[in-house]
Amino acid sequence: MAWDPSARVVVEPSTPLHQLPLSPSEFFVLSRLDAPIKITDLLKVCGLPLPEAEAALTKLLSLGAAKLLGPAPEPPRRPRPPPQGPAADRKRQSLVAQLAAARSRSEATPQSVPNTASPANLAAAGAAAEAAAVLAPTLDPPPRWPRVPGGDARLDAALAIPIEEQQRILALADRLEDLSPFEILGIWPTHDIRLVRRAYHDVSRDFHPDSYFGQNIGGFSDHLAALFSRATQAHEALRGADVRAPFVDAEIARRAEIERRAKLVDDASRKQQELRHAQEETEAAARRHERATKRAARQRDALDAAVRVQHDGYVQEAMAAEQLGNLARAANAWRLALQLVPQDATLRDNWQRCLEIARSKRATEAFNRALTMREIGQHAEAVPLLVEAAVAHPTAENLAYAAEAVAARDKPRGRQFALGALEALRAEEIAGTNKRRGADLARLHVMLARAFLAVGQQHTAREQAMIADRHRPNDAEIRALLNSIKLP
Repeated sequence: MAWDPSARVVVEPSTPLHQLPLSPSEFFVLSRLDAPIKITDLLKVCGLPLPEAEAALTKLLSLGAAKLLGPAPEPPRRPRPPPQGPAADRKRQSLVAQLAAARSRSEATPQSVPNTASPANLAAAGAAAEAAAVLAPTLDPPPRWPRVPGGDARLDAALAIPIEEQQRILALADRLEDLSPFEILGIWPTHDIRLVRRAYHDVSRDFHPDSYFGQNIGGFSDHLAALFSRATQAHEALRGADVRAPFVDAEIARRAEIERRAKLVDDASRKQQELRHAQEETEAAARRHERATKRAARQRDALDAAVRVQHDGYVQEAMAAEQLGNLARAANAWRLALQLVPQDATLRDNWQRCLEIARSKRATEAFNRALTMREIGQHAEAVPLLVEAAVAHPTAENLAYAAEAVAARDKPRGRQFALGALEALRAEEIAGTNKRRGADLARLHVMLARAFLAVGQQHTAREQAMIADRHRPNDAEIRALLNSIKLP
């Protein structure tokens, strides 16, 4: 997917992230989006291979978990204050003296005014461009590493080190004794200790002897050890200002010479300084974003740990409740654990299993109490228990008893229970789980016939009575029921 390099991306807070099918790499990229960040910076800091990072970002955008923003506004440009102190004064005095000497030599040998397209003007323009390039070396690309030719006999494609890296290592090893401390670190001479330290960290990752631990690198292990030792010595040495000073002074002198020969140096220097300031602001913003990202990651980790502890507590409570036979409490604990991890199929199965058993147990208890009350003549008190049994565990028998009990006083509900009982009987026949005897089936159909008769469905009532007659023929109760059903 093609993006605008200056575009930014941020997480979409309104999207329910826990419901999205995210892989670990996609969730990791999503965790980097705590604040708006440029796409190019995101692909660098996430640490994944570029194709994998781009695919993850594309999926996050398609699922609505992230959204694109416009480019960030340009930071205000502030002119950097001129350098102060004795060293800066000495440098300015030296440059003034050099410019005065150059001007006197130019006046001693007058020349005609050159044409704007003359070779002299072209040379001056080239010198000005060169001056602008060295005034701010931290903005330039680092010095190019030397490389041996591709046909060098020491190169070996069978080694674990890439060929281009072998070319660089060999070239540096050949010139090891001639390299300055700044050259071995691959940076321009500078007094910036942070830049020196960062450069040392970069090259130490490349030259550390353990970088290719356990891999075949042939004789390059000696080269890497020598380069790493030399880089370490250079880093330690450059921590002293007296060691840095000659190299930095030589670099300053080189730039001063280029300044003396270039009239356009001021404009070029100003542009380079503005660019350097913008880069420093960008680096500071990237560091702030990295700190915010790490802080958010720590908060998420703490939240995940708390959720895991709570989840484990609910699971242990559910298992203990099951061992004690308290299935209602176990089902509730499984449900609470499932709310924390909705995608866990095992938790869902355990919750539904315990819930089904608890409902069946509660329904059985209510049903047995209702039959007991009916035996002692408390028919009105038995009705709510039969309804409770039918609601908790809607089997054909529970629904048939409830339908017969409530049909006379609550016709809609009685009809609902009766129809549910018929559906349950059909489901048992289809599944082959109907093991009832003929007498029991006749009893259920008689109750359904009475329920349908009470709600005014004579045809359905007669059908149920005839089914009961087939299961229990020549029964006086059933014959009396059939005779009492008057069809319109």
